[in-house]
Formats: sequence, structure tokens, C-alpha cells
Amino acid sequence: MQSKVLSAAQSLIPSQQVAHLDIQQAYEPMVVQHPGGDLFVSGAGEPFVSDSEYYARPSYWDSFRRDRLWKSHDNGATWSRVDLGPSAEGVIGNSDMDLAVAPDGTLYYVSMTWVETIGEGQQIAIGVSRDIGETWRWNVLSKHRYDDRPWVDVARDGTVHVVWNDGEGVQHVVSRDAGATWSQPALVYRHAGSSHLAVGPNGEVAVRLIPWAASHNFRNPAVDAIAVSTDAGVHWKLSPAPGQRNWGTWRVGAVHSRLDDGAEMFTGDRATRRSSGTGIPRWVEPLAWDGEGRLYALWAEPTGMWLAQSADRGTTWDKWQIVQSSARCYYPYVVAHGDGELAASWHCGEGDALRWQAAQITMGHGGAPPRVMVSSPLELDAFEPDGLRHDGVRRATAGEYLPPVFLRDGSFGVVTPMQGTVRNGFTWWRFESR
Repeated sequence: MQSKVLSAAQSLIPSQQVAHLDIQQAYEPMVVQHPGGDLFVSGAGEPFVSDSEYYARPSYWDSFRRDRLWKSHDNGATWSRVDLGPSAEGVIGNSDMDLAVAPDGTLYYVSMTWVETIGEGQQIAIGVSRDIGETWRWNVLSKHRYDDRPWVDVARDGTVHVVWNDGEGVQHVVSRDAGATWSQPALVYRHAGSSHLAVGPNGEVAVRLIPWAASHNFRNPAVDAIAVSTDAGVHWKLSPAPGQRNWGTWRVGAVHSRLDDGAEMFTGDRATRRSSGTGIPRWVEPLAWDGEGRLYALWAEPTGMWLAQSADRGTTWDKWQIVQSSARCYYPYVVAHGDGELAASWHCGEGDALRWQAAQITMGHGGAPPRVMVSSPLELDAFEPDGLRHDGVRRATAGEYLPPVFLRDGSFGVVTPMQGTVRNGFTWWRFESR
């Protein structure tokens, strides 16, 4: 893989790399740092199985896969499982999840339940801990057919926002009492996917809306947008997302019906649900606010990675290509803080050439391009069954993003999943410039 960093400053190198082994992988992990310094990592997983074992038992996912949580007291050097409490039984999910921490240290863990035997999501629940993960209180936010891809974030005043999507569209709820009670779900946008959520320094809420929703059971080709609210979700302003994307269409043979708003609903056999190829794999299209109220979007195009910044809550954008790559880049993630300080990650390549990269980005002023520090391409310790290969496995992303997090000391870390026949768990990375 050949890549070129545009407006490069220094290079980025790993200063810490800790592999935490577990009997289960941490698929599609998320990470936060508590104000007291403890780190928390969530992830979904089950014991690794072969294709033949998996498909011989279609209920395997439903029976064995669970969302988990780990904690580190020593800056990522060691990790231990967190007991999510008795109220998590029957509530904690087995699929998409997200973590957030409030300024007062309250932890929020939102979790989706997926039913593999029917190919649909069926529940969104949230756990709340006010004692650094020692005890948890769990509540169900939604229990509807097609519940999918939840996100949680917290404003500086402690207001908690959760979004997800279902057969109706993108739903939004709010808690103003540290998760004790929640508002009734309110529709952000009809028939769209909840690709990401970010809350700004002044309580601004941004939701990334994409065409595919409800685990590829719905498609709305008219949607590729960002919804922003400045009143905690009472009103939303829609703006086109920066950049160009091909979201694909239904795969040949996927039966679907047209709804009154132009959206389409899958009505065929679940084995044909997936979309046609898009060239670049997409699902999470991340957003981030910095401490000055500027909004950022990071995305992949065929030539590499692109970044956009908006100073007017998504109405207008300045955009830059930050990395050129000969290999296909995809599945980005970005976080921001301070005055234009960003940390990001993405995947590049496929098969034996699959790698990932971390980046630290400092925004310029007065029209200057951002300064970008990028790591060398790094290997993922993640594999999936492949009966066509002599060794029986191929390299895998083990999810659709790799989450970075800014740390209290000003550095940043990234969590990558470990998935294999012997090694499961996750790897904690910390990066520094050179």
C-alpha cells in the first residue's frame, strides 16, 4: 500500500501497545476515559467459530454473543472485565454499542439487541453508572422491530442524547437527570440511518443521516445529510453532507417495495438483503465538534481520506484531502477537542494487505490547510473464517470503525479488536509524534 500525507508535519508512532486477551473478541469496540483517569472499552463478541459451525447453528449469535465492558486503572497497562450488574440480564445487547462519559463522571453504555435468526434488531437499552463502573442501572429505551445502530453523547451541562434508527426513521431521546428518566422518542428524520452522533460545546447536536437504515431493511436514496439541533432536539436543520459518496442499491434479487416518501423497504428473503457493492464500504460516517463549536466530518473517497470543517453548524464547509492512497481506504472515525485538535483512524486495503492507520490533525487558521501526522500502516490482529484459503482464515476489520480517544495528558489512544481462533480480546494503542 502506498499513501501520501498531504500537508504532513511529523510522523506518528505507537508509544504503547497492550494486547488484552479474552475468551471473546471485542468486535467494533468503543472507548472513553473517565475524568478520574480510568479507561473503559466496550465490545461485542462470542467464541470464534468456523463458517460451517456458524451456519449449521443459525442461533449461535443469539445464544452466545454479548456486549461486554472492560476497565483499566493504570493507563491501559492492564485490563479487567466489568460486571454490568443484575439489571443487565436480558437487557444488555449483543451488537452495536456506544460509550459516553459526562463531565461529572457518569458513564453511559447504550446497547442494541440483534436477532440473527430473523436478521433484525429488536431492542435498544442503556446502562448508567455513577460510581466509575462499580454498579449499573439499565433501562430499555426502545423495543421495536428494526431497532438499529444506537449512539450516545453528553453535553457539558450533563444533558444526555441518544439516537438510533428503526422502521420509522432516526429516533432521538434526551435525559436531563443523569439517565434516571428519558424523554419519549422523537423523529429526527423519516426513513434514514443513524450513522453517527456528536454533541458540541454549547449543546449543539449533530446527527449523520445515511440512506441505509434498519440493518439494510430500508433504503432512502434521497438522504445523505447532517441534521443539527441547537435546542436539544426540538428542531432540526438539515444540510447536505460534504463530499461525494456512492451508497449503492439493492443487490440483484432483493425484493423491495416503494413507500410514500420515496424510501424503499425490503420485503424478500433475508439472504438477499444486502446492498450491491459501493466501491468503498460505508456505514459509520463520523462527525465531531471541537471545543470552539466547529463541526468536522471525515470520509473516504476513491483517492483517499477527506476532512471537512464547518464554522456555521454544517451550513457551509471547507474541505481538504488529507491522505492520498493507492489502496482503498474506508471505515473512518474521528474525535475532536480544544481549538481544532483532531484524532482519527481508518482502514486501507483488503485481504492479506489489510492495514489501519491512526492520524493526529491540527487545523490551520486563515484558510491554511490542516497539518496531518499519520502512522505507518499497522496490522490488525483480526481474522474471520474463509473456507477457500489453505489456512482457513482471512484478515478482517472486525467492525466498521476503530475508535480514537483523547487522553487527559494530551495524547490519544485507539482500540483495535483481536479476533481469531486462539487470540481474542482487543489491543490498546497510545500514539506520540516524532
